[in-house]
Amino acid sequence: MKLKDFAQICYGKNQHKVEVEHSEIPILGTGGIIGYASKPLYIHESVLIGRKGTLGKPFYIDRPFWTIDTLFYTRINKSLIIPRYFYYAMCSLGLERFAEGAAVPSLTTKTLNEIEIPVPTMSEQQHIVDIIGTIDDLIEKKRATIAKIDQLAQKLFDTGFGLSHEEKYSLNQICSFVPGYSYKSDELKPSSLGMVSLKCISMQGGFRGTGVKALQPVKEISKEKMCNIGDVLVCHTDLTKNQEIIGRPIIVPNKGKYKTLTFSMDLVKVNVVDKRFNNALIYRILNCHLFKKHALGFCSGTTVVHLSKQALQSYQFYGPSKFEKVSGVLQNYQNLIELLALELNALEQQKQILLFKYFSSN
Repeated sequence: MKLKDFAQICYGKNQHKVEVEHSEIPILGTGGIIGYASKPLYIHESVLIGRKGTLGKPFYIDRPFWTIDTLFYTRINKSLIIPRYFYYAMCSLGLERFAEGAAVPSLTTKTLNEIEIPVPTMSEQQHIVDIIGTIDDLIEKKRATIAKIDQLAQKLFDTGFGLSHEEKYSLNQICSFVPGYSYKSDELKPSSLGMVSLKCISMQGGFRGTGVKALQPVKEISKEKMCNIGDVLVCHTDLTKNQEIIGRPIIVPNKGKYKTLTFSMDLVKVNVVDKRFNNALIYRILNCHLFKKHALGFCSGTTVVHLSKQALQSYQFYGPSKFEKVSGVLQNYQNLIELLALELNALEQQKQILLFKYFSSN
């Protein structure tokens, strides 16, 4: 059955007139939650599909929401298809292969409407939802636990470091910055080398393990362009033009199934050169709202938005003259997050196995 036969694809809208500091209604972009709205754009179950930029990950939501124009949302005919089954079917498709355009890959309603989706009986759909949903529920619980620990760590930074004005620091004095590997599309082939890309960055600054892709380089990659567990990476390019993830940091929590990792040209690796600092503390500095505000002020470009190296080097901030205790506690939090991220990665792999089992003919 074609997608247009059971779902209507709708455009998201600009969020500025409805954006508030706190509410129960999330504003969604391609990377996840980017804010909160005073009223919903849609109140029913829906599957959200990236329209441009980050295309590979559909979303399922069962509560009122607002979505911006980088995401399509869908009005689903529930008499024909179970919304969560529709979501799992979309997850199995590999939506990147339907993208059009070179500079800014995008999906069109015309293309999406013609996609064939297997639609078995409602009882068969429900069986698949129950099986994959069990793993999905565990994934969401694990993500919620990681998010809670992440919030505690950021609060510790904000109170123990971010609010102090004893001494002024500059990122240029503390860190060096290494641009990512420039690859060609035909290098994305099965390999023991994984490439961390924009798809690994969530809106909360966290690491999305399913975004790592296998890379088979045509040339030797220098050691400095490799990354390891605990390394800090920052997004300096945003294809969405909405600056959703520009300046967002991530810490690499695990290597998944790959022996080694590199990172794409959309990312910059942050190497700590001042031994008083550690990666856990640098991540918190880059994850705070003051750095985000600073980064947006240095964005440039029209088709593709860039964050310059100057923006990273010039960022200055205040902190205590002695902060070893804070750094140590932050590292303990980060170690726990990395342990949970390994468990999350294992669950996500189980989900992919089940998607292949039930939708391998897609």
